[in-house]
Amino acid sequence: MNTPSDDSVMAPAVLILSQIRTAEMQPALAAIERHFPGADVRSLDDPTNVERVVTQDGWFPDLAVVLQHWPGEYTAADADRLLTLLPLARWICIRGVWCESDGRNGTAWPDAICVPARSASRRIRLERSVLDGTANALPLTASRDENFTFEHMPPHNELPQAALGKTRKVTTLTNDAELRRVLHDLLAAGGFSSETSLGGDSAPNAIVWDADPISPDRCYELRRIHAAHPQAVIVAISTMAHPEDIEVLSACGAADVIPKLHFAEMLPRSLRAALTMSGTAGD
Repeated sequence: MNTPSDDSVMAPAVLILSQIRTAEMQPALAAIERHFPGADVRSLDDPTNVERVVTQDGWFPDLAVVLQHWPGEYTAADADRLLTLLPLARWICIRGVWCESDGRNGTAWPDAICVPARSASRRIRLERSVLDGTANALPLTASRDENFTFEHMPPHNELPQAALGKTRKVTTLTNDAELRRVLHDLLAAGGFSSETSLGGDSAPNAIVWDADPISPDRCYELRRIHAAHPQAVIVAISTMAHPEDIEVLSACGAADVIPKLHFAEMLPRSLRAALTMSGTAGD
């Protein structure tokens, strides 16, 4: 089993167990490529194939990712057998939208490794940090409270405020007064200059736009904002944006779409990354 502390020392091994590939899992697969560059990635479509590769080839993944598209796709016996087969691997079970009730009605996989598809990218990044030795591992027996704390702990490799260069102006657009206040405080703490309207002479470097509730009218509004401020990076936040919603919002001008459940951790990083790519992070 590989336990790298540096990509140049030894690339990790990643198992992807999935019977099918759907659009809602594409962000998770992209996150694996992004956070595990050069990894030995093997995609298998059946639990018995995992056993064959491990026992016959002597291949042991550092990270095992299960893509679960519907309840009961994997049995408890499947999960127990695989967890026993690979006790040292880090595990993630990424649940599709049809599995939202899993955990309340029972699940084959431990709650500690389960994450909805819309939040999978952050979990994959956290597990990479665990493998790199910069974050503590979450045990399989962790409670839901412990799982929540793990998912929301501050990243260890967040860009420092100085990486932004001079202060960037960010306009927050939401009708939720409490959310607006929280976003203002979060952005100010992250070194951004926060405003709450698009009025005035100076154009914003970025716009944080509340996409809820996602509808044709809201998408029209996003297109209008993007057309009026083509140089601004737009980051949309949504309670439950499914892959098809993310695709539509991206087509309307959003540079990124992040879940409200994780915006406190993800929004500053998303803004920095988007501003860097647009060439406005340090000028």
